[in-house]
Amino acid sequence: MQETPQIDDKYIQNFEPLLLIKDDDQIPEKDATIIPLDKRTSRTYGRNSIGELFPRKKKIPTTFVETLIHLVKGNLGGGAFAMGDAFKNAGLLLGPVLTIVLGAICIYSNHVLVSCAEHIRAKKKLPVDPTFPETVELCFENGPLPFRRWTPLVRLSVKVFIVITQLGFCCVYFVFVSSTAKTILKSYDIEYDVRVYMAIMFFPVLLSCFIRTLKFLTPISLLSNVCLISGIIFTLYLSTEDLPPVSSRRLFSTWDTLPLFFGTVIYSFEGISLIIPLKNEMKEQKNFARPLGVLNIGMVIIMTILLTMGTLGYLKYGDSVLGSLSLNLPPENPFSMVVQIVVGVGIVFSYALQFYVAADLLWEELQGSCGPFKHPVFMELLLRAGMVLLTFILAAVVPNIGLFISLVGAVSSTALALLYPALCDIALRTCPEAEGRLKTKDELFRYFMDGITLIVALFGFTFGAYCSVSAIVTEFFY
Repeated sequence: MQETPQIDDKYIQNFEPLLLIKDDDQIPEKDATIIPLDKRTSRTYGRNSIGELFPRKKKIPTTFVETLIHLVKGNLGGGAFAMGDAFKNAGLLLGPVLTIVLGAICIYSNHVLVSCAEHIRAKKKLPVDPTFPETVELCFENGPLPFRRWTPLVRLSVKVFIVITQLGFCCVYFVFVSSTAKTILKSYDIEYDVRVYMAIMFFPVLLSCFIRTLKFLTPISLLSNVCLISGIIFTLYLSTEDLPPVSSRRLFSTWDTLPLFFGTVIYSFEGISLIIPLKNEMKEQKNFARPLGVLNIGMVIIMTILLTMGTLGYLKYGDSVLGSLSLNLPPENPFSMVVQIVVGVGIVFSYALQFYVAADLLWEELQGSCGPFKHPVFMELLLRAGMVLLTFILAAVVPNIGLFISLVGAVSSTALALLYPALCDIALRTCPEAEGRLKTKDELFRYFMDGITLIVALFGFTFGAYCSVSAIVTEFFY
């Protein structure tokens, strides 16, 4: 009998993509589920190939309401405060309509991902659904020959887009918090360039990113969620005072700015990496994707919040609406300053959590290609410091929240939320019959929706990225 390979690192999903448990956070053998995976797959996570045994930690199952709360809070962040800027780029009528359309496509993509993961789970006889990156790779590997040829590139691209997304969030947070600090201090006649405030927050952020164990970030996560939810509620309250007539705002914007709107909305909806781990942790998993299940109810709540933030933000402030709605709050109102501080605290505490995902993924890749290191802790901290410095530099070069959100949303969020789920569905539906083709009663409808999703994804990816980069170049270099 073949000897069981030794596993050094253990990967789990904890409501973020690719979260790593350190070597000092050992999982007791009795708490681990060993998952045998197909030996034909060649992908690696650090030094472990999928041909080895893959441990996944069992957790206390979550209820319907708990899962719903996790889904909603996982999709709300800086993007919600940027919806007013998004509607400025679409118009007061076109903005809500397109938000509903894009939201419906994102909901469809989430259902497709769940369906593909369940099919792979049954086909491979796995005890739980594979994670998002695993699902994408296994769908391509088990699809027709043209898809299988792209498996190595897909494996790499998923990791790259996850890193881009997470570090993009961090860049947005740098700009968000520094802009908030500048707005608050300006009311006291203290005014410096926004980059000065970025430099001030660099070292506190750096220290928080040196936390290498997820369990020590849990209190920070809780405080961040409380601050952000409170900030959204109070911002909406302040934005409803003395609203101008609807006729004072443009109902339709120009075609030139629509791609910027697209990037911001997709950025705000981009929580697809949470879907599978949330479903796996549910006590009653059948209640996740049913018509009145967690997924549909949660996404409708998220869409309602985004629509409300966007409509009220643009109606209240018009073309002067900023990349964060909290920055538009009247400075003469003391309550506005409290809201801005609360939102800023919530965002700055979110940095370490978003950074954690990308840092661990890159560290494992570095270990696998260049390790083992004589001083691994020092090397990991050096990598983390370099990554924080990179996000600081990018944020300093482009200190505009709206443009940064549009760029990140158009490039990486579009690929993760729209492109990959549709391709996975097509791959499983066109694979040879003998290899377990995915079949459903709504076959033609699924092909139609996959085609629409791919068209929207390619449009957003191409024109969204082009318009975002062009706007950045125009604003800061001309």
